[in-house]
Amino acid sequence: MRILLLAPSNYEFSFEICKELEGKRHIVKFIEDKTFECDYYLSHNNKAKRILKYLIGKSTKAKNIYWQRMFKDGGELYDYHCDLLLCINGYSLCERFFLQLKENNPNVRLVYYL
Repeated sequence: MRILLLAPSNYEFSFEICKELEGKRHIVKFIEDKTFECDYYLSHNNKAKRILKYLIGKSTKAKNIYWQRMFKDGGELYDYHCDLLLCINGYSLCERFFLQLKENNPNVRLVYYL
C-alpha cells in the first residue's frame, strides 16, 4: 500500500511511524506539515482576534500557494498516487490540497489525527 504521511517533522514519532509502516512493507512518502506565520489557528491573543478576518484571508492564500506548488509540474506531489493519506495535526491543510489529492487519487482513504 502506498501511504502519504503528512505530519510535523519536529516530533520524533513521525519518523517512527514511517519506519514502522515501511517495516510492514508499505511505501511511505513523508511530507512535513508546515505551519504558517499568519495562521490564525495558532494565535490566541486579543490583538489577533481584531484582525482575524485579515489573517484568515492571508493564511488561506499562503496555504493555497504552498499546495499549488507541491502539486504542480516538478513539485514533490506532482503525479503522486497513494492509497491512504495519514495526516497528523494538519495545520497546512486547505481545500486546494483535498481537491488536488482527490484529482490524482480518486479512491484515496483519509485518516486524520489531531
